[in-house]
Amino acid sequence: IMLLAQRRVEEIAKHIIENYTTKIYPDGFKAMIVCHNRAQAIAYKKAFNKLSEQGLNPYKSKVVMSFDTKKDPKEYYELATPEDKIKQTIENFKLPFGNESDKTKGGRKQFDNTAFLIVSDMLLTGYDAPILQTLYLDKVLREHNLLQAIARVNRTRKGKSAGFIVDYVGITKHLVEALEIFSGDLEPKDVMTDIEGEKTILENRHTKLVNYFKKVKYDRGTQRDEFIFKAVEYLQPQDIKDKFKELLRDFNKSMNIVLPDAFASHFDYDFRLYN
Repeated sequence: IMLLAQRRVEEIAKHIIENYTTKIYPDGFKAMIVCHNRAQAIAYKKAFNKLSEQGLNPYKSKVVMSFDTKKDPKEYYELATPEDKIKQTIENFKLPFGNESDKTKGGRKQFDNTAFLIVSDMLLTGYDAPILQTLYLDKVLREHNLLQAIARVNRTRKGKSAGFIVDYVGITKHLVEALEIFSGDLEPKDVMTDIEGEKTILENRHTKLVNYFKKVKYDRGTQRDEFIFKAVEYLQPQDIKDKFKELLRDFNKSMNIVLPDAFASHFDYDFRLYN
């Protein structure tokens, strides 16, 4: 059973890296892995370290948890953030990615390259980090605890179209129940996006964007360079340019929601072209 549990964590860790690489990291956001208990948090850290050694994980991760000095094995202290550094670690996590040696004039840190915080109970309530966009959830949460956890990824920040929950334990039923108990008129559809519906929105926004350049008489696929040259000319008037920016923003937002679903790959060429 322990071997199966270890393999499960390792497979999920691989999926987390893949999902984060394609969907979250490109926009500069960070993530939190929520674990069933402290032992599982350590198991995830070991899995991430193993992937790093294999060259499959370029991201920094830190375990943030409490300690039991009478019972905890040595590896907990070796792999988790020391107790006296937890406060600074969770504050630094709020900083953007960049050169960690850069300081402000006052000597304060400006950047922090920790991509993942691995937790069990800590930081699920009250922690305000707008740079946090995704929870990778491997712990059953219910009622207000679930709503509090979801709220961690819904803090607004420039470029952040939504917060994401990647669910490995099946929380949808619990979320519906929590909304019924605590959230008044709030419906599940208000906090969960139907990807199938978003695919239709993506198609419509793509069509609008492509049709906006009907006056450009070059084929954007076979005559890419000529198309770009004439498109740039077409966008010279400010009102034309402003409308293009609006259409592109909506298209990018839909792509961000649908990715990494394979459906979005149909629009990859135009995503790169128009951006």
